[in-house]
Amino acid sequence: MLAPEDVEQGCVRFIDLGLCRPYRNLDTSAHLPDKGTLHTAGTRLFISLNGHLHRSPSRRDDMEALSYTLLALVVDRLPWESRIQRHLFSRRLFDLKKQWSGAYLVGELSLFGEYVDYTRNLTYTEEPDYARWRDRFRTLVPDLPDDPLVRSL
Repeated sequence: MLAPEDVEQGCVRFIDLGLCRPYRNLDTSAHLPDKGTLHTAGTRLFISLNGHLHRSPSRRDDMEALSYTLLALVVDRLPWESRIQRHLFSRRLFDLKKQWSGAYLVGELSLFGEYVDYTRNLTYTEEPDYARWRDRFRTLVPDLPDDPLVRSL
């Protein structure tokens, strides 16, 4: 629950602390290996394609989940959301997501489609180009802060 003093007008933060995991070895700083997972973590509509395949999550999966969140905010619902029933198996949802491409979005929405496709093409250990995408989205919302959206609490 947010207290009124914690709300900053015009600022939205996407944080899911329940899914936070280290991606680097704390002693060596080496990227952790993809050992896979037994369970799918997160909301199925928003998890990455690799999450559906029970692969270990990494920064690419965070970026892909964020791309779906942004897409849902912009177009009101995810493209695969209207074509499934809530009780359908994860495999059908995975298939619908995999068939969808960001190229389907045109005009002002094309940037969101490019972002979805970019995140899906990241490798497990690849560092996302955060600055590039922050700059690209800044063209849509010129008032975004120059500072990365990170500050001490």
